[in-house]
Amino acid sequence: TKKILHLDIKPTNILIDNSGKAVITDFGLSKYLRTDDSVIQKKAYIPHVVPEMFSTEERTVLTDIYGVGLTLYRMVNGEENFKEQYDEISTSNSIDFKNIILSGKFPDRKSYLPHVPQSIRKIINKALNIDPTKRYFNVLSLLNDLSKVNSFLEWKFIKTGNDYIWIYENTNVIYTIRLFDNSGTVKLEGFKENILTNKRQRINKFFKEYDNLQNAFHDLSKILKEKP
Repeated sequence: TKKILHLDIKPTNILIDNSGKAVITDFGLSKYLRTDDSVIQKKAYIPHVVPEMFSTEERTVLTDIYGVGLTLYRMVNGEENFKEQYDEISTSNSIDFKNIILSGKFPDRKSYLPHVPQSIRKIINKALNIDPTKRYFNVLSLLNDLSKVNSFLEWKFIKTGNDYIWIYENTNVIYTIRLFDNSGTVKLEGFKENILTNKRQRINKFFKEYDNLQNAFHDLSKILKEKP
């Protein structure tokens, strides 16, 4: 609405005020749009580089949309996941790096933590489309899709080493789901604890074993769709 492109949207440039509102900061790379609704950009934050950087210096609002997509991706999957992916490609030569970005392999658009709903994944992947014309055409359309998400979003996720833990707490009960590697076998376990009595009870449907983490994530993506 201010005819400005931020050009550096990333987690560290978003602050949360005392009322819980997100505020964008650091307009060091920002530019006013020209009459053709574009700007020229020569500097960029490499982990958030847009695919079109390899063909033109012109940037539009679709560049900021891509930055929003990457920021959301980092939010739902965690910084550790994003940095692991980036560290892996940052050692590539310039040609390989370019091909990885242009092929959509960074970030991995198929790799999401199992509690992230498909509706959220679709929104993020649309914002991250390699073809700028297939992204959201403005922020409002992206916000409108986010407002329609009615999936269960109450899981709190914690990763400690090779332990993946999901916690959901309501007025009376705390649910804890744990996924961990036990001597080459991936094990899943789940418990619920009554807050008033401190009584702990196992949840049978969460006690399973898997050959690998990928299969466990696939199964969990179905189980974590709704309240336990």
